[in-house]
Amino acid sequence: MPETYRWDGTLPADATTTWEAITRHTAAWQWQVDYEPRLGGTERGLTPGGGFVTAWLPGRHFRTRAENENGWFNELEIRLEAAGTSTHLHFTHTSPDLADDVVYDQGSAHTEFYLRSLEAYLRWFAGRPARCREIDVPGSFAEVCARVRDRGAVYYESTHFLGLHADDVIIRVFGRDAWDGSVGVSVHTFDESDDWHAWLDSLATTEAVSA
Repeated sequence: MPETYRWDGTLPADATTTWEAITRHTAAWQWQVDYEPRLGGTERGLTPGGGFVTAWLPGRHFRTRAENENGWFNELEIRLEAAGTSTHLHFTHTSPDLADDVVYDQGSAHTEFYLRSLEAYLRWFAGRPARCREIDVPGSFAEVCARVRDRGAVYYESTHFLGLHADDVIIRVFGRDAWDGSVGVSVHTFDESDDWHAWLDSLATTEAVSA
């Protein structure tokens, strides 16, 4: 497999709003990641040891890179092209880890889901800050999806992922059982209520239903 994964798409917001979502409002569509807003600024939350911002041109070009003394590195690059009220996004992920077939398949599938979640955020909640939380829940991906599907409208669905949106929330289901992991569910809330977080906790104590 190649050591680079690419994704290109058009997002439903102008370049300034898209830039803010990528560099500030990560909790709304990914998880909480903090970037110091300047060239050479720190990255915290994306990679275990943190990294540095290596390109910072607001509304146009963003890149962050983490590396260690053994030659390992992880680099994400995003280029934006303004198109009126929309933005063309060109995403590149480069790392020697991606040379492994399983890592590549898992990473590319997750990235597709994250970027589709970014699209959902920009379509329904653009500019709003979010709180996010993710937990592992019992059951298979299919079983968990059956328990949560009625909580919102589907914005993304694939073999291993389900994304829903409703008033003031994005809900995501991660079928990591396909890679010998646990099924994860995250909520990204856009209000001050803790109701969705209580609901998330209830999933962890719900007994899995046999198919």
